[in-house]
Parts: sequence; structure tokens; C-alpha cells
Amino acid sequence: MGFRGIGDVSVGAGARIDETALVGIPADDEEAGSTVIGADAVIGPFAVVHAGCRIGANFNCGAGAVIGPRVQMGDDCSVGCHSVVRNAVLGSRIEIQEMVLLGILPKGKYDYKGAADGWEPVVKIGSDSIVRSHTAIYAKTVFGEHLNCGHGALIRECVLVGDHTTIGTGACLDGFATIGSRVTIHTKVTISQYSVMEDDSYITMGAMLTNTLHPRCAYAKQCMKGATVKRGAKVSANVTVGPGITIGENALVGAGAVVTKDVPATAVVVGVPAKIICWAGDLRCRSGLCDGPYPEAGREREVDH
Repeated sequence: MGFRGIGDVSVGAGARIDETALVGIPADDEEAGSTVIGADAVIGPFAVVHAGCRIGANFNCGAGAVIGPRVQMGDDCSVGCHSVVRNAVLGSRIEIQEMVLLGILPKGKYDYKGAADGWEPVVKIGSDSIVRSHTAIYAKTVFGEHLNCGHGALIRECVLVGDHTTIGTGACLDGFATIGSRVTIHTKVTISQYSVMEDDSYITMGAMLTNTLHPRCAYAKQCMKGATVKRGAKVSANVTVGPGITIGENALVGAGAVVTKDVPATAVVVGVPAKIICWAGDLRCRSGLCDGPYPEAGREREVDH
């Protein structure tokens, strides 16, 4: 095959590895281990696969990509040109596009509450997922299956994400957050530390969940408290949700609102500050396609003006 293999390297049948690629390279201060690459792999020019990796069949690695020590990948994975994958455990059928940084080790500088203790220093991504170009994901993160991550997202340490969740282009998940399954986080959304988004919740373009009660207070970092978006709740564009606020189940926050008080389940709130104007179950479909867009919310009591 003509490539430079160093140390104990096992390559499956049908693999094609460019002669300029380096496979089995021990990292600095790392003990060399055996490197296994499955059948029918394709590794492009100037790619580097460090020692100790376990990579499944049909792996496709772009030019100049770097696969760090002891990375594990299932079958049918791909890593795009000039991406760096370190400290990672990936399932099968995962696409890592070009110029992605995966598995960055956190410094601990922002772990004000010691929340990172006990987290394994790797990024884990479930099968059938995609991470698009120019995204950076730290280690000490866990993602379920069918992750759909847009371009240029930043996801810090100690983030837990469920299955079938979408994280949009340019979104920032600022660490120590819990995101459920079937959640949609749209473009340019900011999820601050210690925030929670439960299953089936939704937050769209430019919205922000904040976490600091009194900025620049001497104790601000110790008393950070993120917002909670409960199951099925929906947060519209350019909304700001205050620290520690809870958006109730199946509630709806209108575009541009500033939420300073907890929102009851199924309430529809708008304005600055946000106030209840009706209930999600009372909304009617303007297009005439159905009786109402949120039948699961049911009809509620009168609004107390």
C-alpha cells in the first residue's frame, strides 16, 4: 500500500491508504498501542492516525485530517479534510465534515461549581449522526443517536444531549447543559451554562437562555442558574429568558419577548416583560389546515388581565 505505518498496525482487506499518510504514530507522552483500521477504509493524503485507534470498516478520512490516540469509531464513519478528532468514541454511520474540532479537552477554568467531576474526558456521539463543517465540540460531552449538528456550532464541556436532536448553525451551548431528545435548537441560539431543555422542546433563531442573576457580583459565578424549557415548550426568535426561569410544558413564547417570570404550562406569552395573552390550545390555524396548531395543549382558563 505504500503508506508509513509505525508500530503495531492492522489494516483490513481492501483498504486504500495514501503513501503520504501516517498511521500508528504515538502522540507526545503517550504509550504506543496497537492501531486497527477496518476493511475498505480510504485514508487521504497527509492524514495522521495516531496509535491505539480502533476504526471500523468503510472508514473514509479526508486529506490532512488528524485522528488522535485511542479514538474509537464504528463502521461507515467519515472524517472530512483538515478535521481533528481526539478523545472521541463514535458510533456507526457518523459523518464529521471538514474543518471540525472534536474532543477538545476543557481547561476547567469555567467549571465554577465542580460540575465536571466524574465526566469521562471524551466526546461520545451515537450512531447515524452528522457534525457539519467548522464546528467545535469539547470532550466531556455525550450525544445520543441521530444528532444533526449545523455549521460552526460551539459546544462546550459537560453537555448531555438525547436522541434525534438538532443543533443549528452558529449555535452556542456554553457547557453544563442538559438537552433532551427530539429537541430543536435553531441558528444563532445561545444556551448558557446550567440550562435545561426537556424532550420535544424548541428554541429558534437568535434566542438566548441566560444564567447570571447579578453580573459582576463577587458571587455571580457561584449562584449561576440556567433556565429550564419544559417538555414541548416553544421559544420564538430573539427571545431572552432570564436566569432560573421555567417555561412550562407546551407553553409558547412569542418573538422578541423578555421573560422575567416563570411561564405556566400551555400559556402564550409576548412582550417586554412577557405577559400571558392566551393559551396554546386556544390558538387557531390561520391557514385553515387544522382546527389548531397545538391540540395537545388543550383549552385553558381565561386570561387574568
